[in-house]
Amino acid sequence: MLLLFPFAFRIDFQAGERGVRALFFFFKKKVYEYEKKWKEEAGSKELAVDSEKLEPQDAPPMVEAVAKKPAETPKTEHLEASDSGAGNESEPPTEVKSSSVVEVAKPDDEKPADEKKPKKEKRKLSDREFWTIILTPDFDARAFKYILKILKAVLSLFRVRFRDCFVEGVRTDYQTMGYIAAVNGFLKAYSYVGDWDLRMDWCNEKELRAAGSVHLSITLLRIFCFTLETLVLAGILAFSFWRRRAHVIKTNELPQLGFIRRRILEFILED
Repeated sequence: MLLLFPFAFRIDFQAGERGVRALFFFFKKKVYEYEKKWKEEAGSKELAVDSEKLEPQDAPPMVEAVAKKPAETPKTEHLEASDSGAGNESEPPTEVKSSSVVEVAKPDDEKPADEKKPKKEKRKLSDREFWTIILTPDFDARAFKYILKILKAVLSLFRVRFRDCFVEGVRTDYQTMGYIAAVNGFLKAYSYVGDWDLRMDWCNEKELRAAGSVHLSITLLRIFCFTLETLVLAGILAFSFWRRRAHVIKTNELPQLGFIRRRILEFILED
């Protein structure tokens, strides 16, 4: 039952010329709120500029009285004559002879057998060989097909519904607004697009604004199926590339490319 249980999310949003505001809900509990206003920020900047202009230009400078302290002379310590005499009669430093250590290098015959014979590394693909395999027509067709399947799986992962979504304040010439209103009525029969309502501002009374609610639901079963399908398709594509790579390394034969793909390859490898 847990795999089929739907987890519901909701986003209530408003966006217009003054700013944007969005509320995020998990079931009925609000988990996050985002709000950004544009007109107030611009107004605050204008107020700051006006306040700078209103400041007096010929204001008298403030005079701070700073008490100057006499510079402290560093105390000098005079050595006594007896101390200087004692220093001259001190014993000379004794020299310590350090014995040099000589390292004897081992002859080559004493090195282990593993160090004598380096291991053979497998040849790696050059840039030209790698991009030639990537640009092979049948490989690209399969990759494009798998990418489309993954994108469809992403769209089916969430169930998205729009509710009470509208855009009001659409303002242009009357003929264009009539066309937009007609197209809006025609698109009402389609899902997702039909959930939006375009409201014309015939009397120039409203500002441009969009608002509505987006409902999303997801289940653990859909997440599991999406992950499994993505891993299988990516694994098949990686295995196909690995087989082509092994064939090129073994035979040094590259697949044939058409004119356009050769141009793309030259463009990629161009210095």
